[in-house]
Amino acid sequence: MIILKLFFGIFLIGIIAVIFFVLRIVLTVRKAHEHFRQSTTKTGGRRPTGTTTTGPDGERITDTRDPEKARRKIISDDEGEYVDFVEE
Repeated sequence: MIILKLFFGIFLIGIIAVIFFVLRIVLTVRKAHEHFRQSTTKTGGRRPTGTTTTGPDGERITDTRDPEKARRKIISDDEGEYVDFVEE
């Protein structure tokens, strides 16, 4: 009879340990999910790709063009006119 009580006690301790282990895993997964959800909602669902700069009024400007196209000159060297500066 004592052996049966001993096995029952060990069984209960094992069940409690498994419950705590599973609970720990569930809480860790929930915490990671919540952290991921908060990080994606801050950026509007997904992070913008490209170069991000901040304007003088604090507004964020994201340039999503290809970097090579963004560095291209708008006016070529052979366009426009040369004006001599005359000091008055």
